[in-house]
Amino acid sequence: MKYKITFLFLFAGIIIYALTLATASISNFILLIMCISMFVMIRKKFVRINNFISSNEELRRIVDSIPISVLIKDIEGNVIIANNEFYKEFQLSNEITCVEITERIYSLFDKKTILQEEKILFSDNTVINCERFIRKNNKITKFYIRKTGIYDDNKRLKNIIVFIKNIETNEFDCSNEDLIATLTHDLKTPAVAQMRGIELLLNGYFGEINDRQRNFLTDIWQSGNYMLSMLVDMLWLYKFDNKKIALNVVSFNVNDLIKEILKENKLTLNIKNSDFVQNNKTAKIHILADKSHIKRIIHNILMNAVTHSTEGSMIYINTDIKSNEFVFQVTNQGKYIPPEMLKCLLDRNSIFNQKCDGLSTGLGLYLSNSLLELNGGKFICESTKEGKNTFGFVIKLGGSCYEKINNETFKTKL
Repeated sequence: MKYKITFLFLFAGIIIYALTLATASISNFILLIMCISMFVMIRKKFVRINNFISSNEELRRIVDSIPISVLIKDIEGNVIIANNEFYKEFQLSNEITCVEITERIYSLFDKKTILQEEKILFSDNTVINCERFIRKNNKITKFYIRKTGIYDDNKRLKNIIVFIKNIETNEFDCSNEDLIATLTHDLKTPAVAQMRGIELLLNGYFGEINDRQRNFLTDIWQSGNYMLSMLVDMLWLYKFDNKKIALNVVSFNVNDLIKEILKENKLTLNIKNSDFVQNNKTAKIHILADKSHIKRIIHNILMNAVTHSTEGSMIYINTDIKSNEFVFQVTNQGKYIPPEMLKCLLDRNSIFNQKCDGLSTGLGLYLSNSLLELNGGKFICESTKEGKNTFGFVIKLGGSCYEKINNETFKTKL
């Protein structure tokens, strides 16, 4: 505002000077005033620029002393300062510009997700904690990221500061890794044997059982199945956190995989007497991913839908192709899940700090989201006020290996 006023005075001075050229003393006086005003304005501007440069250098010295990677970004998401640890971590030359650093970050991580996260800082003075993964030559690098805003005296967001920590596998020693792996595996083996034995009894392989016996065995089976599911998730999570999951990307028919999962888990998925309604069941849709990972993800999503659906309700399995990507969604009728809880379901810290009380989610959805990120997919989680909850994912197709789908719908009773 003060510079606008200065320019107005200068403009007025020029007009007066032009009108008083005939009077030398007056015109010279006005010219002197104009020069002084211009000098004051330029001096203030250079002082402001020098102060900014000085503070920027001071800030750079501070962030360079931090022993983990640090970035400072403007409110548009552009990097303005990166410390030495960041250059070392991502093997970048010190001569690389901030523009090139910004482009590098968006090439390694998902740009859309990053910008959506940082929008939260505009509306709420909060701190964002998240995890990111980079996959190179089947090797996973995991990063813990913390973002917070830098605000002025009027609580307006001026900059964003980002702390990035590489989570290495050596956080656990080998003895602890072996102990966890052994315990998980040794618990899983007898649990699987018990479940298969109970299934044989329920299916009448050793003779008919009465309704009271059936109800009793069913309760035991459901409790054991829940324990087995947790053990399997723990084993997957252990492998994932310790970078022991091999990535074997192939092209395969995802509808064949869904049929396989429904057949193998017939008893498990029928605990609520639900009917499964699936569209495009016969279409040949090939996706490009690790088949074992996608199998675990679909299983977890289906089990989540069954566990949290109302008794005897419909569960809808929707498969579709949009923008050259495969879309898988499972919708069930249950309780409304607020947005903050949906976010909580996929956050490791919230799960282990028991911030998702009342949802009984375990690790299944978090693990599914982590495996999806590893395979280049994106998780879907939505909930309406009416209690229609949808979970699923989007992942790239396996080239052009799919038939045109006709939106056929099939009803299945397991």
